[in-house]
Amino acid sequence: MARLFPDLTDEQVDKAAIEHAGLDDLDMRKVEAHIALAVGNGRLSPQPDQPVEFLKRFRCVVEVGGTLRPTISGLLMFSSDPQAFLPHAVVGLGHFSGVGIEQGEAIHLGRCSGTLHEQIDAAFKYLWTNIRHGFSLEDSPRRVEHPEYPRVALRELTVNAIAHRDYNNDGHYSRITMFGDHIEWVSPGGLAGDVTVENIIQSQYNRNPTIAELLYQGGYIERFGLGLDMVARELEKAELPPLRMRDTGGAFSVTLYGSDAPGSRAQTPFRQLLLEHARQHRQLTMDDVRKLNDEQREYRSERSLRYDLRSLVEAGFLRRVGQSRDTAYVPVEDNNALSG
Repeated sequence: MARLFPDLTDEQVDKAAIEHAGLDDLDMRKVEAHIALAVGNGRLSPQPDQPVEFLKRFRCVVEVGGTLRPTISGLLMFSSDPQAFLPHAVVGLGHFSGVGIEQGEAIHLGRCSGTLHEQIDAAFKYLWTNIRHGFSLEDSPRRVEHPEYPRVALRELTVNAIAHRDYNNDGHYSRITMFGDHIEWVSPGGLAGDVTVENIIQSQYNRNPTIAELLYQGGYIERFGLGLDMVARELEKAELPPLRMRDTGGAFSVTLYGSDAPGSRAQTPFRQLLLEHARQHRQLTMDDVRKLNDEQREYRSERSLRYDLRSLVEAGFLRRVGQSRDTAYVPVEDNNALSG
């Protein structure tokens, strides 16, 4: 893995100067528009007198040998062509008709480039435009929309993948991939600091503190790590499965499963594993579910595991038999296996 700045810690990278870039490589109109927006929404005070003052204050430019040089943050937020200096700072966007890359045709393959907020806007627009948007007429003649995925989840997960990735790693770019039943966000670098999949909701660590501050000023993120909390609440409200998160060290991935016919909704990879176990052994217990989860080495809470079981039951794949400690789940085609 190639490192732009091998001697810098994570939180120092977005303030590092790119020595072959100059102040002229930043678009001052973008800086002025950002300042006006940040002041207008109450996220920047006091208002700087000049754009360069703002850039210095928030480490978007630093002095190197008596010359102001843009930093990674400055280029990613305000350059007219950030990829001229940071070609890896893009988002790969793929869209496939099936539930895997090999299981369906490619509908779209491309990249989102430009500044970070331009990448966020472009990726989110594609996702929101291309998910299914059902609707119903409930207690009034007004149409009530039921999108396949909550809008806030699509936006927050896109922002997170772009804002918190490792920009010191110049060998990989962020990826967002849409499938028939889920969307996956992959960020280079894995989780930073002391954040783990298990404590990610409670822990706070900004790999890119300057970028995070600038995106906060622009209204793209909130302080205090509220994004994933908000996503979790929206998924629960929409009766969707919890996020699936995985950290390999080299990358961090988040998978969001959407609403569909119950049978399709049940077929997440882990639920397929549960169903295969139930069919092979003619039953499935909660202890079996926990053991299979441990073998996957991917964090799922007890609540998530019970949600997986309930979804398989509601979809008609499994049937619950017994009570309390004797409770087991049998495949529907074998629903007499534990009777008597």
